[in-house]
Amino acid sequence: MSTKANAFTVARLIRTTNRGFGQCLQTSLSRMGYSSGMWHYLRVLSEGDGITQRELSQKAETVEPTVMKQLERMERSGFITRQRDEVDRRKIRIFLTQAGRDLFAALSAPAAAIPQAALDGVSQAEIEATAEVLARIKKNLDAFYDSLVAEAPYSAAKASE
Repeated sequence: MSTKANAFTVARLIRTTNRGFGQCLQTSLSRMGYSSGMWHYLRVLSEGDGITQRELSQKAETVEPTVMKQLERMERSGFITRQRDEVDRRKIRIFLTQAGRDLFAALSAPAAAIPQAALDGVSQAEIEATAEVLARIKKNLDAFYDSLVAEAPYSAAKASE
C-alpha cells in the first residue's frame, strides 16, 4: 500500500476485506448445502448455548428478525431446540442438538481455511499489529456510534437550516 493511505482508503479496505471473507465463507459452505448465516449462529451457540434470541443476535452481530428466520430453519432441520426459560417464561433459550454440534464440527474446517488462506505470507508480527490496530478502530467506532445515538434524531427540517 502506498504511504498516502488515508481514512477513506482504510475504511474501504476494511469493508472490501470483510466482504471477501463473507464471499469465501458463503461459497465454501454453500457447496456443502449450508449458509454463512447458519455458520455464525452455530459458532456462537457452540461457544455457549442456552442463550436467548436477543443474546444470539447481539453476539452474532445481526438483527433479530434475521435470527428468527434462521432459527426456524435450524429447528426444522434438527440443529437446535428452543425451550422456555424456567424463571422468566417470556424468554426462550436456544440449545444446540447433537446434530447441530456435529454440523458445527463438520463446517469448522472449511470455515477455518478462509482466514488461513487470507493470512498466507503475512508474518505473525504483522498479524498481531493488524489485530491491535483493528481493535483500536473498532473501539473508536463504538464510541463514535454511541455519540451519534446520544444525539437528537436527524430531521429534514434541521438539515435545511
